[in-house]
Amino acid sequence: MSLSVKDAAIIAAVSGVTTLSVFLQGALTVAIPTIGKDLSFRQADLQWPVNVYA
Repeated sequence: MSLSVKDAAIIAAVSGVTTLSVFLQGALTVAIPTIGKDLSFRQADLQWPVNVYA
């Protein structure tokens, strides 16, 4: 059974979006301390960036 071009494009798009989402979540996790320092946020206030990207 072979995939149609449309099916292959859908699979590629979903895979790309999933990969990008995982990458951005990881980048955000690394950047949280810098975001907090630059914006003078308390530790408790740093939850909002995680919620925005979740």
